[in-house]
Amino acid sequence: MNRLLLVVCAFIGVMFGQKAPQTPTSTPLKEYSYPSDGFAIKFPYAPEPHLDSVHPDFKVWTVHLSQHAAISIRLKVDSQPCDDALAKLKSIANVPIREFTVSGRPVWEEKEHVRGGNSMVFERYVCGLGRYYLLTLGWPASESRPQLGVEIMDSFRLVK
Repeated sequence: MNRLLLVVCAFIGVMFGQKAPQTPTSTPLKEYSYPSDGFAIKFPYAPEPHLDSVHPDFKVWTVHLSQHAAISIRLKVDSQPCDDALAKLKSIANVPIREFTVSGRPVWEEKEHVRGGNSMVFERYVCGLGRYYLLTLGWPASESRPQLGVEIMDSFRLVK
């Protein structure tokens, strides 16, 4: 009986004494700098900038995080003061916003919300000097917000 108790205790000790399986780490990010466009950001790979097909006055960098999730950085050079553009955007917002700064410049962030019924969107508008940036993270509404996308957004900074 004592021997059986010893075997059971040893078995339980081995089960609970093992480390939990490690989950894979997130995709490594590398900082890419775009000095002529005024920003730096960390991406899992270097995206090719292109013109927006709907708004050709926007330059766009898109990174696909999965088959259905992506983050895009849109840049618009504009002579209108960026603070005025943000004020106009805030006046038409229909979701809660949060204001803070990046590299000392104003940022406006919309709370994540459903767009088109089956997609979620999380957006940040960043005022640069003579330009503004729109960071958009999109994913299926049936999934949780991709943490990698948030890490990418949080790494955005303005450069001279």
